[in-house]
Amino acid sequence: MRRHGRRVSMGVLALMVAVGVAMEAGAAPGIVWERVEGIHGASVYSLAATPDGALLASTRSGIYRSMDQGESWTPFAFDGARTETIAVEGNVVYVSAAVGTRQLVHRSDDGGLAWSVADLNFVPRGLLVRDGVVYGVRTVGGGSMRVYRSADRGDTWTDASIGNATGVGVAVTDAFVYAVSHDTVYRSANGQDGWEAVGPNLVDDRLVSATTLNETLYVAGETTGVYRFDADGEAWTRAPLDGIEVEWLRAAGDALYAGTSDVG
Repeated sequence: MRRHGRRVSMGVLALMVAVGVAMEAGAAPGIVWERVEGIHGASVYSLAATPDGALLASTRSGIYRSMDQGESWTPFAFDGARTETIAVEGNVVYVSAAVGTRQLVHRSDDGGLAWSVADLNFVPRGLLVRDGVVYGVRTVGGGSMRVYRSADRGDTWTDASIGNATGVGVAVTDAFVYAVSHDTVYRSANGQDGWEAVGPNLVDDRLVSATTLNETLYVAGETTGVYRFDADGEAWTRAPLDGIEVEWLRAAGDALYAGTSDVG
């Protein structure tokens, strides 16, 4: 079976990764990168998929929607506003969007038609929702990395401190909550305590994002590509991107999308 994943760039282009039987020289087994069209003139910060097959992309000028797996895009919500991290589960959508001079987390219960403000007085990095639980990560004063969790759709939050690190992303599987810093990946069975570092230990690079696809963790190095974690074997496999700088990594449907800073 051949599974697909795509990447939307920070500028004009998109890149698709196919996860299946094909291979590219030097890549992780079964991973091939392929370039496709993206959003012209838009800086894309995050991506998510809805149950009807749509892709929602948060950009510096609002949310765009694609109904054809990223081949074409139309404005959808928060027209002209800076929107950053976005997360979707069912018809519930969470997005960080600017309202005036403030960047707030907004929630929609109808797929993005109507919005309300979630009770969160900061903007997290790597916002996601799984089984109704919302997660986010941020770095607070003094350099402490914290993972935030809400079991009531963003009305109330608990948080756990990991240590001195710069938080850039959070990802969840059935077995673990993963929190990603520039330096390494931490995991916890409950997302509250017992955090342990599991790598990868990159040389002359830093981690910038994380996501999961089919219960497998993927993280992005800024300049060295995408890394896949085998939780059973405790091993990492690299899928290089030929020197392209990666800004973020997201799973949408049965696909991986890696946002890059190239526009050519």
